[in-house]
Amino acid sequence: MTLPATVLNSLPADCWPAEQAPYLQEWRGLFSAVADAVACPQSTEQVAVLMQACHAAHVAVVPQGGNTSLVGGSVPYTRDVAAKLHRPDFDANAYQGVIVLNLQNLNKVRELDADNFTMSVDAGVVLADVQAAAKGVNRYFPLSVASENQCQIGGNLASNCGGINVLRYGNTRDLVLGLEAVTADGRILNQMTALRKNNMGYSLTDLLVGSEGTLAVITGAVLKLFPRPLHNVTVLLALQSSEDSVSILAQAREMLGDQISGCELMSKMSYDFAMQHGEACKSPFRKSAPWYLLLEFRGFEASLPGQVRAFVDLVSNHFELKAVVALKPDESAALWHIRKSIPAAQSQAGASIKHDVSVPVSKVPELLRRGAEAATNLMPSIRPCPFGHLGDGNLHFNLSQPEDMSREEFLAEWQTFNRLIHDVVAELGGSVAAEHGVGQMKVGELERYADPTALQLMASVKKAFDPLNILNPGKLLGL
Repeated sequence: MTLPATVLNSLPADCWPAEQAPYLQEWRGLFSAVADAVACPQSTEQVAVLMQACHAAHVAVVPQGGNTSLVGGSVPYTRDVAAKLHRPDFDANAYQGVIVLNLQNLNKVRELDADNFTMSVDAGVVLADVQAAAKGVNRYFPLSVASENQCQIGGNLASNCGGINVLRYGNTRDLVLGLEAVTADGRILNQMTALRKNNMGYSLTDLLVGSEGTLAVITGAVLKLFPRPLHNVTVLLALQSSEDSVSILAQAREMLGDQISGCELMSKMSYDFAMQHGEACKSPFRKSAPWYLLLEFRGFEASLPGQVRAFVDLVSNHFELKAVVALKPDESAALWHIRKSIPAAQSQAGASIKHDVSVPVSKVPELLRRGAEAATNLMPSIRPCPFGHLGDGNLHFNLSQPEDMSREEFLAEWQTFNRLIHDVVAELGGSVAAEHGVGQMKVGELERYADPTALQLMASVKKAFDPLNILNPGKLLGL
C-alpha cells in the first residue's frame, strides 16, 4: 500500500531508517508484521506533525520503544495474527496504511534536579542510561528489568513494567510524576510536572501509564529519583518448599522492614537451566534443592550486614536450609546473574509456553502446586519452569517443551495451556497480565477475565482519546 503524500511529507527523509525489518518483528519471534513505513522522529514536534497527518488520512500508527515487548504490543497487528489469536472480527486492513513510530531518536536527558530528586527525559532514553544518569548525580532510579540495555523508558511507562525492585519501590507507575504525550490528532499534552502534590483534575499521567500506546504517544517523562543506598547485601537460600519461601519473606519484612528491595523465587528446573545453559553461571551449593530464594537488602545503616546475618541465622535454623550471603558487589552480581540468566537459558532448553501472572503473595504456593499438577496431568512429560518476583506475587509460570516432543507440536498447545493456567490464576484472585501487559497476545484473555464494566469504561476512554482508532489498533482492548 502506498501511504498518502501528506503522511510521507510529514517528516524529513532522514527519519526513515533504511533497514525496517528489525522494527517489524517482536524480539521473541512470536509476532512479525508488515508496515508501510517506519518513522524515527527526532522531536516531540515531529511526532505531532506526523500524528496530525496520520489522523487526517486515517493511517494507523504503532508507537514503539526498544521493541522488547513479549506480548506483541510494539509491532503491527496483522490479519494472520488475528486468525491465529481467534479474532476474525478485527480488520487490520481498514486503514490507509500503517506506520511504526519508533522513539529511539528522542533520547536526551532534559533535566536532572538532584535537590528535587527528579529527572526529566525523552521517551526514547534507554533504561540503563536513565539509571546511569541518576548515578552520575549520586541518585538512584530503581526500575531494573532484564532488557534494560535495550528497552526505552517510554515503553516501560506504556506497559507499566515491574522488574526486580517492585517490592520496595513499586511498578513504573509509582516512579513517574508527569508525562508529555502527543494525542491521536497531533496535539501535544504537557503534563511534565515535577510536583509530588498536584490535584488539578484527573491524573492523565496515571491514565497513560499502562495504556500500551493505545491512547497517546508518550514522548517525555518526569521520573522520581531516590537516595543511593550505602549498603547492599544479597542472600541466596536453598529451600525445600515454596511454602517456606512465603514464610521467609514475611520474616524478612518483619525484621528488616523496607530494607528488603527484591525477592526472587526460582524452581529447581529454572535454576538447573541456568546452570546448564547460562553463561558463567555457577551454583554456590554442593547439592541441589527444590527451590531457591534470592533476597536483596539495601539500606543506609552500617549495621545492615549484621542485621541480615541475624535474619539468615534465624531462618537457617528454623527451616533447616543452606544459605549464601554476599557482601561484595562481585559476589552479589554472581548471584543475580543466575536469576537473570534464566529466560535465555530456558530458551536454550527448548520452546516454552509462557505465563506472566500474579496472585496474592500468600497464594503463590497454591498457584505453583495447582498449576504444575494441571499441566503435568494434561502432558506428563512437560517441564514446569516457574520463577519470578515473589515479593509482589508476579511469577513467570513457564512450561518448557518435553524432551520427546517437537517444538511445533508443543507450541500448538499454547492456547490450551493458557486456559489451564489462567483459570487457576483467576480462581486465586490473580491477574493474567502482570508486568508484560496485554498487547495483541492477551486480548482474548482480557475479555475472558476482566470485569465487564471495567472493559466498557476502558472502551469509552479509548474512544475519547482516539475516536478514529488509529493508535496501536488491535492491542489491549482488541479494538
